[in-house]
Amino acid sequence: MRRPLLPHAFLALALLVGCSSAAEASAPHVKAPSPGGGLKVVAVGDSITAADSSSFDQGTISQNSWAAYANGNGVQILGGWAHGGAKTGDMLAGVQASVPRDVDVLVLMAGSNDVDAHVPTSVVEKNLDAIARTVGAPRVVLSTIPPEDAVTPAVQQLNGALPALAHREGWQLVDPMTDIRDSAGHYLPGMTKDGVHPSQPAARLIGQALHRALTG
Repeated sequence: MRRPLLPHAFLALALLVGCSSAAEASAPHVKAPSPGGGLKVVAVGDSITAADSSSFDQGTISQNSWAAYANGNGVQILGGWAHGGAKTGDMLAGVQASVPRDVDVLVLMAGSNDVDAHVPTSVVEKNLDAIARTVGAPRVVLSTIPPEDAVTPAVQQLNGALPALAHREGWQLVDPMTDIRDSAGHYLPGMTKDGVHPSQPAARLIGQALHRALTG
């Protein structure tokens, strides 16, 4: 399903994040509801998505993950593939074996570790396209990546390339970071503990924004 892109003004906003391995301290986990109603959604990402989930891929999701707040009320986050430190190439290798295919929507929030590793944006774009083709969901929601305070210009560069990619592929582009990011592209106070990973309040805001995008 083709969805309208974000307003062009979004490109002027400073954008987002990196991630290595773990995120927040341990938090309660929620098991994704079994299939049966609403949109069946899988997510592919890194530690921004997995946070400290005990088994994100199988749908046991920490409340430090945005996915816990995108879940419910017509949306079933069934898991997917998300691991700390993963670059988009790692994600592509991972989804080939493990991500369910019989789903309605793929949410892609990926590229933070590519930014840290100086992977060219063109390579990231090719990997994102290959991930989407491998999963084969009829609808793809492409998310911007969150802030990473130490490498804001590189985050902005990657996020700035996403609108054209989404338009070219017919994906829905979503920027769920507007409530956690300041005008310079850094995390707002209380939205991170390390300048890289969203705090639980930030994860809630990201998840709520993605839920609105999924159901709107």
